[in-house]
Amino acid sequence: MLTSPGYLLLKAGTQFHVVIDEALASLGLNGRQLLVLTFVGSEEHLSQKMLSTRLGLDPTIVVALVDELEGRKLLVRERDPDDRRRHRLRLTAPGRKLHAKALRTVTDAEREFLTP
Repeated sequence: MLTSPGYLLLKAGTQFHVVIDEALASLGLNGRQLLVLTFVGSEEHLSQKMLSTRLGLDPTIVVALVDELEGRKLLVRERDPDDRRRHRLRLTAPGRKLHAKALRTVTDAEREFLTP
């Protein structure tokens, strides 16, 4: 059991998660926040509800994540002109800059983690 590929992959994933969280902490981010920035930055007119579905997270968790990132001026909510009940999300210039830096940081951490 302790040497099975499935168990070893699970352990590696758990350790990698710690490595990524530590790397992102230097930027004031966590993994979920990076995912939000990634999805918002890669899809125009993404609503909070659509983001919740894509992340597989409860909408209340997504609202809290968006609130924090919006408070840091990394993204903005905009009313959808086609449906005033819906908010579309958009990265700000600082959000795009931090997202790019976070991706480089994660890539470097991944490379270091996988080197051995």
